[in-house]
Amino acid sequence: LKDLLARGGVIGGTSAGASVVTSIMMAGGRKSEPITTNGFGLFPDAIVDQHFFKRNRTGRLLKLVEQHPE
Repeated sequence: LKDLLARGGVIGGTSAGASVVTSIMMAGGRKSEPITTNGFGLFPDAIVDQHFFKRNRTGRLLKLVEQHPE
C-alpha cells in the first residue's frame, strides 16, 4: 500500500477501513474515552473517526486530539 501511495495511487475505505489508514487508529470507546490501536500509518498526521455525526462522537475525537496534538 505504501508503494501504491508513493506512485500517486489512491487508497480509501469506509468505517474501520477509513480509520486504519492513520497511525493512531480509533478502535472504539464512548463519549470522551477513546480506545485506540496502531493503524497502517499511511496517513500519519490525522485521526479518522467513523460514523462521527450519526453516533455523536465529538467528545472522544476531541479527547484523542488532546492526547495527540501532533
